[in-house]
Amino acid sequence: MDGVRLAHHVRHRWPPVKIIVASGLIDTLLADLPTDTVFMPKPYESLKLWHALAHLTDQGPANPSTQRPAA
Repeated sequence: MDGVRLAHHVRHRWPPVKIIVASGLIDTLLADLPTDTVFMPKPYESLKLWHALAHLTDQGPANPSTQRPAA
C-alpha cells in the first residue's frame, strides 16, 4: 500500500484524522488525495511543516508564510 492509498484508507476509517502526505515523487496529483489533506513535496522546510500542522488544526494560515511559529 502506498501513501496515497493509506491516506484514503485513514480518511475512510477515521474521518476526523488530519492527514499530511509528504512525497518526493513529482507525479503525485492533488486530485488523487482525499479531501482536506495537505500535500508537502520533499524536501520540505520544517517551517512549512509547522504551517501545515497549524492549518490542519485551525490555528494558522492555509499557506506557509515567513512568520516564525510562536515559542
